[in-house]
Amino acid sequence: MEKLTARQHEVCTLLLSGFSAREVAEEIQISYNTARAHIRDIYTRLNVSSRVELWNATRTSSGAVCSVSTCRDT
Repeated sequence: MEKLTARQHEVCTLLLSGFSAREVAEEIQISYNTARAHIRDIYTRLNVSSRVELWNATRTSSGAVCSVSTCRDT
């Protein structure tokens, strides 16, 4: 898997916290279309096609959600 940029990691964290694309855009003060582009790029880099797959891709073998450092190293 490719590394996520700092911004993509921020978006990923918000998605995993239950934010919608529109809520992500509002939270980090970007346009809705930019938020959608980040989400699309995250899905592509992590080779996933849904939030469930995203959740599974960002979990460690122990079952905990990745920390900032481990997600950036994937």
